[in-house]
Amino acid sequence: MRTFPIIAFACAALLAVPQLSMAESAELPLRFSASPGNMQSVRQGARDFMNYCAGCHTLKYLRYNRLGRDAGLSDDVLTENLIFPVGLKPTSHVLNGMTEQEGTTFFGKAPPDLSLEAEFRGAKWIYNYLHSFYLDPSRPVGVNNPLIPNVAMPNVLGHLQGWQQRVEGGHEGVEFKRVSDGTMTPAQFDSFVANITNFLAYAATPEHHTRVTIAPFVLFYLLILAGLCYLVKHEFWKDVHKS
Repeated sequence: MRTFPIIAFACAALLAVPQLSMAESAELPLRFSASPGNMQSVRQGARDFMNYCAGCHTLKYLRYNRLGRDAGLSDDVLTENLIFPVGLKPTSHVLNGMTEQEGTTFFGKAPPDLSLEAEFRGAKWIYNYLHSFYLDPSRPVGVNNPLIPNVAMPNVLGHLQGWQQRVEGGHEGVEFKRVSDGTMTPAQFDSFVANITNFLAYAATPEHHTRVTIAPFVLFYLLILAGLCYLVKHEFWKDVHKS
């Protein structure tokens, strides 16, 4: 029987295939490919996340000093520029300045932790979501988003992107019309959102760069191991076949 080496090789090949979330494979209008190993983008995304997102959202599975180690930031730089809640240290997890009760009072539900958001929904989804807020006077926060209808989150990036309205047509009936300019050009805003998305992709899998680096060696080891196992199997079974 020669099935064992085939199975071993198949398992090794599966390890080399990147795992995509269900959301990542969905049809979305804006193209985006995450680069969690781009540390310059991750550093800029971390800065912008702390300024615009960390007031409400946590990253409870990521520590500040893990980000500092991977992004080349000292504890002093972290403390001065990225750690805003009083009492937190570089060894703390990335927490916000709002309690769940306050979040529920302000928005109707507590803002979710975003540690695994890029892994769950996909980086492309996050990139599209942050581009897709539109004015909706019927909503308590004055905006809506087709990716999460009746969203409770305000458009904290609206003054950067500019405000837009939803019109009929376009991708799956979703198209936007700009009604006022933001402080950034469209290209600048695209880069801004890309950096935040890359940071969230990094936060979901901080070991991504290490995993990609060692993957070829792991696959090579598994292939050698499969060959040795086949030789051992052949040695054990040769007498059985003779009989």
